[in-house]
Amino acid sequence: MIVLPVVRPAAAGLVVAAPRIVSDDPFELIRDRWEPPPWPGEVEVRIDRAAADDPEITGALETLACPACHRRADHLELDRIARARVHYAVTCAAPPGWPPLHLWALWQAVSLLAERTGGLRLDPHTPRLIPAGWRPRPPTRPERFAVGDWARVLGFQDDDGGTRLHTAGMHVFGLPDLEVRDVRPDLCRAWARLLLGLARALVHRQWADLAAEPARVSRVLPGRLEITASDVAAALAEPLPAHPARRVAVSLRHATPVAGSRPRLAVGPPPERRGPVRTWHVDAAQAMGP
Repeated sequence: MIVLPVVRPAAAGLVVAAPRIVSDDPFELIRDRWEPPPWPGEVEVRIDRAAADDPEITGALETLACPACHRRADHLELDRIARARVHYAVTCAAPPGWPPLHLWALWQAVSLLAERTGGLRLDPHTPRLIPAGWRPRPPTRPERFAVGDWARVLGFQDDDGGTRLHTAGMHVFGLPDLEVRDVRPDLCRAWARLLLGLARALVHRQWADLAAEPARVSRVLPGRLEITASDVAAALAEPLPAHPARRVAVSLRHATPVAGSRPRLAVGPPPERRGPVRTWHVDAAQAMGP
């Protein structure tokens, strides 16, 4: 059993290397094009100037420039960011639960600010540079919400030759990230998808809990959960699979803290599973299909 506090979720983005317009009140740059949220609710938007040595910027640049741990970003864009003096940090917060007003507000603010200033869109938490033409899918209702638009899965080589996979970005839903260790390299794609399916199941469980009891201050997760193939497809906005009811059982526990990282939940085999963990990794990947 895992007890999680219900927190006010917040999301943050950066508009970096923004040379065209410098303002002491950055929100004024986009106020004339700002649109009201598509749902009723309260959302807080803040835009601040960010220093060139801001830890979120320098940390993201370090990761984006590392070919061993990330798909390397264009070196010209990285150099442009490193040399620029004008950056803007956007932070949005909203009450927990559906709808995720803060995510809608973040995307609109970052997009408008980038267009007005000529800056680059940087998600510092996943981290990634967002292409100008990319847009999140419209979150019209909870079951169609694509968690994979906001959370990603990153992989790192462990000392024993396996791969450690973990989500990045679950804090925007007020939830800890997920990790699985010692995954065979050939199973990483399947397990990345599986982690996003689990992320989607946890987000929807949280929204359902808060809809039933809006005033609750904590939530309890069972030690055993099941993910279906339809969870994976919905997380990635894919068509419903041929066998949507296929499922994988997992256990969750608090992961060993990693210095400088947000809290995570470790994903492992369910309590009834016996045998090597690596065999379970194979079975789980195959159960979810390609």
